[in-house]
Amino acid sequence: MFIGGFIGRFCNEKIGYLLGAVTTAFISLMYARLNVDASIQQIVTALILVGFLIYLNNENKVLELVMLKKYLKKKTE
Repeated sequence: MFIGGFIGRFCNEKIGYLLGAVTTAFISLMYARLNVDASIQQIVTALILVGFLIYLNNENKVLELVMLKKYLKKKTE
């Protein structure tokens, strides 16, 4: 749901949710392919969710950091 909402900001909201569901399905298929236990799947999925929420909460700070690095690189050249 969070992934779909994020993707939906850049395109149609319904397409974003569809792509989020496909992404989640691919993650589940990866777990099945790697024979990962259910408890490990839940832990990894929770860590991905927490990481994604941290990124969404600090998105502006990440963009500022990237812009600052580009500015400093340009300044030194």
